[in-house]
Amino acid sequence: DVNSSLACALVASRHGIKLGHLESGLRSFDRQMPEEINRILIDDLSDLFFVTEQSGIDNLITENKPKEAIHFVGNTMIDSLEAFQNAIDERTILSQMKHISKYAMLTFHRPSNVDTVQQLEKLTQIIHKISNQVHLIFSIHPRTMKNLKKFNLLDSLRNNANITLMDSLGYLDFIHLVKSAQLVLTDSGGIQEETSYMNVPCLTVRDNTERPVTLTIGTNSLVPLDISIIEQKVHTILNNSSKDRVSIPFWDGNATQRIVDIITTSLSIVSK
Repeated sequence: DVNSSLACALVASRHGIKLGHLESGLRSFDRQMPEEINRILIDDLSDLFFVTEQSGIDNLITENKPKEAIHFVGNTMIDSLEAFQNAIDERTILSQMKHISKYAMLTFHRPSNVDTVQQLEKLTQIIHKISNQVHLIFSIHPRTMKNLKKFNLLDSLRNNANITLMDSLGYLDFIHLVKSAQLVLTDSGGIQEETSYMNVPCLTVRDNTERPVTLTIGTNSLVPLDISIIEQKVHTILNNSSKDRVSIPFWDGNATQRIVDIITTSLSIVSK
């Protein structure tokens, strides 16, 4: 759903190149999100639709996409988790922070949460408030870092001894920390899926999600940017044992192979 994906989709369309869309059919139904527009346009240009969850199938059928081109294959992000499991476990970033035992992970980057001083002040207040309950590791996205500096909010976070600030982390280090976290507080899309697969409680600070399976089967919950609600949700998570992991259909590390098989068959049919 990123801009580069839309650019590639447009080029493919102009040159008559067959196009397959990973994570096809996901919808937040919030057109103020740039990603939502990208998703819709890419699907409109696509020939093959590779779906991660049932909602994607339902949305594509509602939008009158050809049923024979819709393929429920699973989630390639889970393939990455499976493929790099050993490398993730071998990271040493957590062992280097010997003073931290239990912690929550934070990451925020969406304009609705970080682009205005009012919202970012509110978010900062929430972070300070929940740091009274659990140590926080805040992986700060460049967009968020820029605005924390712009609105003079960074120093207060730096001066809080129960918050560890880090520049935006690479994939392996980030997932290593998420895997051992008590919970994750985020506004990311992909992290909702990764935490659900790893059975880590996730509070997503958004009004909607394009990944509803993370709410119905996974460990994700939507929350508003509200101090009292988030404080209570964090308290509940920290004082309750995690629920048993439930398998999400086709999130098994084999989505990529299914996609390759479908593309191979599709190209074979076209060549004939």
